[in-house]
Amino acid sequence: MYTPYIMDTAILCVIALFAVRLQIIVNPPYGYDWDGKNLVINEEQAKHVRWIFAQTLAGVPLTRIAREMNDKGLRTVRGNAWQPGTLRDMIANERYVGDVLFQKKYTDSQFNRHVNRGEVNQYMLTDHHEPIVSREEYDAANAMIERHRRDKNIDIETDKYLKRYPFSGKIVCGICGKPFKRRVQNGYTAWWCSGHIQNSASCDMKYIREEAAENAFMLMLNKLTFGCKQVLRPYYSSLRVDLEKGKEESGQDSGDDLQQALSENKGKQDILIHLASQGLIDEALFNQERSALIAEARHIQKQIQTDMNDITRNNEVLLATRALIQMAEKKLNYTAFDEALFEDHVDHIRVEARDRITFVLKCGLELREKLTMIDGRRTNSCMGTGSKAASQLSTRSRQSV
Repeated sequence: MYTPYIMDTAILCVIALFAVRLQIIVNPPYGYDWDGKNLVINEEQAKHVRWIFAQTLAGVPLTRIAREMNDKGLRTVRGNAWQPGTLRDMIANERYVGDVLFQKKYTDSQFNRHVNRGEVNQYMLTDHHEPIVSREEYDAANAMIERHRRDKNIDIETDKYLKRYPFSGKIVCGICGKPFKRRVQNGYTAWWCSGHIQNSASCDMKYIREEAAENAFMLMLNKLTFGCKQVLRPYYSSLRVDLEKGKEESGQDSGDDLQQALSENKGKQDILIHLASQGLIDEALFNQERSALIAEARHIQKQIQTDMNDITRNNEVLLATRALIQMAEKKLNYTAFDEALFEDHVDHIRVEARDRITFVLKCGLELREKLTMIDGRRTNSCMGTGSKAASQLSTRSRQSV
């Protein structure tokens, strides 16, 4: 991946002047205004920016965040409705932490504009203006989106294509692990394994019908509705118990201990630098001791980040399970595919065979369903109800976290 070039002092003034000229031409991002000289925070919009980052860190899907923004009557700076892609671009925008990256796009010799993917230098100007979110929040939100992208095996270059349909980027092959691609054939829509398309000898998984996957999702929702008390509530209780047990085993003060260790490490480095500045320590010994302290600090910081990621993941799972219970307690009978519910609760679909798929839910459960159509033949009834459905759900579900 191309790394932006960090400017030296010699060109800093030139880029700063370029920044002013650029800002006059380019519209400021949502949450900022241009006062003629600088980017200044628009507090009315900025509170929504902070909310978006907070929701992302809480594991709320971008689809749901966009829907809530639109339900509030809020619009983008261009007056358009909010979309998940708009939110992804916002969260990745360095300006929300006060930086400016120049030459994200460039003009070629034919005066055509292109996205800069390393063809020309990029320049990062840090602390250019007042930030709306902290660097920690910014990094954590982007890390979460990157993890979701990586888990779903989504290629950044094809991300725009993969987000066009409810199942885009959500179906993966249980054999080769490649994502499925949408195709319309013989009057119906099917999803094909991209691994099979590229090389049929390497993967014999072919395709599944879109309608069959939709029917399977509705069947699963109805089973969850009728199996809420038998499956979801006990599962939620077990998650909370495991979470509390994990806290006890790791020690409630472990986070404080790590921060204390990091603070002590910094103190040792300060003392070491002071001794060296007074000529009281040999240069070779100074370099050796400081290298050891830096290595120790990095190890502590890595452990802190790991603990934070574990806490975030556990909170994501609890929130997702609670949302699923709230959905099930509405006691609705689902007879039509609901795109919003699919986006809210399903992380991805794993195709085990042409007549069998597994829904990997955001709450950590994995639920297997038989497909209702194979090559146009209906194999089973779509809607399962009552205790039978709950029993099937109980025997097929398993915890994956």
